[in-house]
Amino acid sequence: MPQRPVPQRPVQPAPQQAPPQKPPEDSGEKVLAKVYGTRFTYLKWYFGAVIVFIISAILILGLLPETPGVVDMVSAMEPYRLYFFGLIPLGILLIAVGELKLRYERYYLTNRRIRHLKGYVGTNETDIEYEMISHYSMTQSFLERIMNHGTIRIETVAGGKTAQLCLRMIPKAKKIKAIIDERVSAAKGPYMSRR
Repeated sequence: MPQRPVPQRPVQPAPQQAPPQKPPEDSGEKVLAKVYGTRFTYLKWYFGAVIVFIISAILILGLLPETPGVVDMVSAMEPYRLYFFGLIPLGILLIAVGELKLRYERYYLTNRRIRHLKGYVGTNETDIEYEMISHYSMTQSFLERIMNHGTIRIETVAGGKTAQLCLRMIPKAKKIKAIIDERVSAAKGPYMSRR
């Protein structure tokens, strides 16, 4: 039996898509600085991981002192020693949480506003326009001054409510504060309240 030829469909070109448009509120906005926190901000997560690793090493290797009460406890835990290897992934998880928090909290200083983005899957955004800033200050401990880090607190008053944004343990804090000084002065005038 002769086979019939299968009709070929003509290949149609894919429709061309228009380039994505910027939202109207972002048109003309320039990013002056992009700031992430430092690992010192999330030191508690790394410190917790170190503690978990030390405890797991002590329990797995049996490095506890040989006092009468401890010997009884160690001998009772002997059949469960392999379960203590489960503490190692817990330590790795704590480090991963610290790294994720470090990567997914960021600040953008633009020519119009300060934008704080925070989140893993969903994102929380806080925007503060320079005109709305009522007060801002920078603090540095002795160690932060040596490492060129600092914390900048920004307060706004709108509708009788006070909002506060804290840029915690950011690198090059003096440079970031200078950008904020310049933008607030341009927006409100040179006599803005600050410390």
